[in-house]
Amino acid sequence: MVERAPDRRRTESVANTGDSDRPPSVSRHDLVLAAIPAALVVAALLGQILSIPSQSALVGGAVVAALAVGDGLFRNPPGRRRTA
Repeated sequence: MVERAPDRRRTESVANTGDSDRPPSVSRHDLVLAAIPAALVVAALLGQILSIPSQSALVGGAVVAALAVGDGLFRNPPGRRRTA
């Protein structure tokens, strides 16, 4: 039986900067991705609570989600670094 040497390649993630005591930061684009389903869920819940027609409520949620996508893609695209 042939023994294999352990794989010594680095397995650290790209996000790991070496500061193990600092939690990972949440970027603007993470918030955009969270806002898309959140807008649809909130719209569906408001449609049930306020007795708005479900289709109308979901269209409103889809508009909010589309605005979030537009902001994340065109107003603040991922490749551009913002200077403060």
